[in-house]
Amino acid sequence: MLLPFKAYTVIGPLVVVISASLARPRHTGATDVETLLVAGLFPCSAILLFTALVLALVGPKNTALPCAGFGAFAFIIGYLLLPSLAN
Repeated sequence: MLLPFKAYTVIGPLVVVISASLARPRHTGATDVETLLVAGLFPCSAILLFTALVLALVGPKNTALPCAGFGAFAFIIGYLLLPSLAN
């Protein structure tokens, strides 16, 4: 059930980096799609971290840590990509 969120955590930043590396006119900021992709990482990370908490409390053993890792990764990557949106 968490596969779409985990996949978005990996694929979303890759799409942003590829889109940012494409040629475009000078002095233009990030596109709307790039902004949407980066902004989508924060709710995704919140969902993954909340699910990791629930799994830690009531889930099977060793299922919460990978989910928390993906959530932390999404938050950190989203935070690192925020300056690229300013312009």
